[in-house]
Amino acid sequence: MTPVDRQHGKYIYMGDRWNGGGDLKNAQMVWLPINMGEGGDSLAVEVHDEWTLDQLDQWSAWDVSAMPETVQVGGALDTPVVNVTQNGVMTEQPVTWSIAGSFDAPGIVTATGTLPEFGGRTFTRTIAVVPEGLRYAVNAGGQQTADWLALRDAAEDEGDLLNSRADQAHAEDAASGASWGYVSEGSKSAGTVDGTMFSTMRYAVDGRDIAYRFGDLEPGRYSVHVGYADPWDQWDDRGAKVSVNGAVVEQDHDYGAADEVRSYGDIAVGDESQIELVLQPTRDADVQVSWIMVTLDEATTPEPAQVTLSADAITAGDLITVDVAGLEPDEVASFALHSDPIDMGTVTADGSGAGTLSWRVPTDVAAGQHHVVMTRADGTEVRAPLTVRAAQPGTGGVGGGTTTGTGSGAAGGLASTGLDTAGLTSALALAALLLAAGGLAFARRRGVRR
Repeated sequence: MTPVDRQHGKYIYMGDRWNGGGDLKNAQMVWLPINMGEGGDSLAVEVHDEWTLDQLDQWSAWDVSAMPETVQVGGALDTPVVNVTQNGVMTEQPVTWSIAGSFDAPGIVTATGTLPEFGGRTFTRTIAVVPEGLRYAVNAGGQQTADWLALRDAAEDEGDLLNSRADQAHAEDAASGASWGYVSEGSKSAGTVDGTMFSTMRYAVDGRDIAYRFGDLEPGRYSVHVGYADPWDQWDDRGAKVSVNGAVVEQDHDYGAADEVRSYGDIAVGDESQIELVLQPTRDADVQVSWIMVTLDEATTPEPAQVTLSADAITAGDLITVDVAGLEPDEVASFALHSDPIDMGTVTADGSGAGTLSWRVPTDVAAGQHHVVMTRADGTEVRAPLTVRAAQPGTGGVGGGTTTGTGSGAAGGLASTGLDTAGLTSALALAALLLAAGGLAFARRRGVRR
């Protein structure tokens, strides 16, 4: 090859005619133009009886731009024209597409474009099909291929991707802190960064399983999408039993050389916050996996926090019990009686998000309609109506509150014994009067006996 213009990818093929090998001393030189492919990554020798150097412009290297790197699941490659740059000049060219793969499932699609007005030349692009709710996108084997980088960037724009690396042994993610990764002693990787997510892989050794654990997932229903492609299919008979969280989702996956996507859905995740994918060999060859995506299909809507009172109406001075449910575990919520706020204390929720508050309504609370207001840790409020009747005549003082086992009550409150300060004072006065009356009667009897 003889370079004519390296910058723009113009080259000439030079050879000689051997004349059948019997007359080499008279072999004539042959000069032919080289037709460079996109980016100069491929070439073909053009055979012409006559041609001139200025014709090399049409055969120089060229590049295509204005191509999407990702498409959303259920979308389409809606790109009728692309930009083609050749010899430093960019033109818009119409393009027709041939698609290998599907845009209806997460994974990778190979799109081959044909440029009818640019000599019918073709080019190929790998496009990542991005699902909604993507939480993990693992390129097993750890290569940061171009399609994985495009997938990662698209998912990071949504802000919910939990893995910052293509692959790792099970540990905390350096960026998100989420726990994830493979668990397979001695497992190895194959493929190069110049390949695709299907051409790279992680494979087990010595008949061991491959397991991937994905942690720190919010409660909801998930799908696990797995990419399979076996480059050694012509030599090995490979199969795997596939399990997700202990449930078998595929009894004997049959590996093949073609790219294949399997989706395992309707996976419930609760407080354990984890999905575990396990591949177990079902035949002599070791199991392998190309890529894995974990998507949140439907988040579990938490039950709203609820406040329940032991009575809808109460007399000032009496004890009321407040039951609460639907808080976060160990969440601290404060309570107050409105409209003129009176502190009722706080409750610390237990592991199920529940708690109880016992509180005595002060005797000087005005009769009428009130609300018990719970203020959560995030500042949101939950209200429960309460009617307060006037205190009984002769009672006085103010009440206070205590929680029952799950928090701390208002300062200075009494435990839930059923007595308040006014009641205790009245009882003591009555006892003193009885003692005085008894003493007087005793004295009179002694006087009569005398």
